[in-house]
Amino acid sequence: MKKLISSTRLVGLICSVALIMVLVINATAVEQTGHIRSDFIPVVDIQKVELRQHQIMIRGYGEIAPYESTQLSSELSGKVIQWNPEFTPGGVIKKGELLFKIESDTYHARVLRSKENYAMARTRLIEERAKANVAAKDVADVAQEKISALYLREPQLLQAQRAVDAALAELELAERMLDECNVVAPFDSLVVRRDIGKGQFVNVGQTVALLHNIEFAEIHVPIAGFDAAFLPDQINDLPAKVESATGVSRQVNISRDLGIVDSITRMRKVVVKVDDPYGIATDRQPMRFGEFVEVSFLGKQITSAYKVPRQSLVDQGVWLINEDNQLKNESVSVLRSEPGFYLVKGDLGNTALIVTSLPDFPIEGTIVNPRSPASPVL
Repeated sequence: MKKLISSTRLVGLICSVALIMVLVINATAVEQTGHIRSDFIPVVDIQKVELRQHQIMIRGYGEIAPYESTQLSSELSGKVIQWNPEFTPGGVIKKGELLFKIESDTYHARVLRSKENYAMARTRLIEERAKANVAAKDVADVAQEKISALYLREPQLLQAQRAVDAALAELELAERMLDECNVVAPFDSLVVRRDIGKGQFVNVGQTVALLHNIEFAEIHVPIAGFDAAFLPDQINDLPAKVESATGVSRQVNISRDLGIVDSITRMRKVVVKVDDPYGIATDRQPMRFGEFVEVSFLGKQITSAYKVPRQSLVDQGVWLINEDNQLKNESVSVLRSEPGFYLVKGDLGNTALIVTSLPDFPIEGTIVNPRSPASPVL
């Protein structure tokens, strides 16, 4: 009797479990035939993009270099008797300021001799003019065809005039050589090297210093092939910005295109001109020769393109969501790569919602739950 009761209880328990399972399955089936359970829908991040114009910003890097460097040579020979305390490596000397001075006694004596010769030549010219006037009066009543130029002392007068011209030129040369005993800076200069000292004898043509012109500086900026396509047709005087690693920046202009493609790097180069790099004429912070800087300027405009985040581009396509929150894949072509995003063209409409965080193994038509709100338009 006890075994019969136990069997009856076991059958009842099994039937109860079976009934519960059927109810659960039916409930699940009902739910599946209606709407998909929200906890099964993948959540994605979206970005709104628009078809519009995009201004290309071209960036390049280069080294600040002198616009002009001069191997300064002596025009005179003599002993160095004085030099500017700033005339030392690293010194800055303005245009026209003294660099060094050569002993001038010899050149001063030459000036005095030249003045004497000039005075003598003028005296002779005056005498010849007087003699020519006397000769002209003596033949006042003689027929012109019987009077010779030699009698009128015209050759002597011409010779005396040429002697005056030569003596004057010699005097001017002597005075210029005397002035050149004071050797001055040909431009606002940074002294790179000095090869003379006080008391040293220098010869004509001897190199005495290396100077960099700091009135201007140049930056040769290589332009990569993917940027060259977006260079403006006219770049002369195009505004640009130069910024150093220390944060010093200048608004400058592009001077010119070098007009060649480097045979090794296959890059074009443009030249940027920087006025007063050391801030001598202004109060601007210096940008020193040898500094590596970033140069940026506006390139061409892309008339119609989409700006999409880098992570949204997958296998030359992007994933969109439609009005029913379903995934859709569209092929695009990349026009340009920029830090953090691409400029692409494709058939995405005037606006589109780009998926930036895809679920695993995305399939077209999959329903997703976009995280709201969408990120602002790029």
